[in-house]
Amino acid sequence: MEQAYNAILNCALVGLRANGLRPTDGRGHHIVALESLCDTLGTPGDRVDYFQTLRDLRNKDLYTGGIHVTVRQAEEAITEAQILRGDLVQWLSEREAGGR
Repeated sequence: MEQAYNAILNCALVGLRANGLRPTDGRGHHIVALESLCDTLGTPGDRVDYFQTLRDLRNKDLYTGGIHVTVRQAEEAITEAQILRGDLVQWLSEREAGGR
């Protein structure tokens, strides 16, 4: 699940970078990067909310040392990361075709 979350976060960061932006380092930068998906890739808010839920789960696992993720949740996170990657590739292709 952590790797799926990292893939999702990196998709958000690519969207920002493609627009000449980047979140500041420090507290809350993952939140900002994920929220930016609405404006960069046009990701619906409910999906961004799901990504924020993954961020919370990841934080619990990393910082409390326990496992808070089921196999089903991990599989769903992997699927969502793959879908977002596809969205990103399409978005980048459209930007390139549009001359941006």
